[in-house]
Amino acid sequence: MARVKPDNPFAVIHDAASPEHVPLSGSAPAPSQFHSTQSNSESRPLKPYRLNLDITPDLRDKLIHRAKQRGLSAAALVRSLIEAEVESI
Repeated sequence: MARVKPDNPFAVIHDAASPEHVPLSGSAPAPSQFHSTQSNSESRPLKPYRLNLDITPDLRDKLIHRAKQRGLSAAALVRSLIEAEVESI
């Protein structure tokens, strides 16, 4: 069974007996969101890119607080903020 480390809500501890993935909170993007629009018979899902950011502990705390207020995970909140910012490009 997976559980969250008490000092880090983003870190997950997996027990060796059950290595299944357990989401922490909020909602991850649906797999269909990344599917290719290719018309061939064997369309493969597109793999999302990972973005790593260095932020201050204060900003991380604010981000987690705001995400909890909205009932989202920090990752879902950051994705929505980025989408809103680049939507006009």
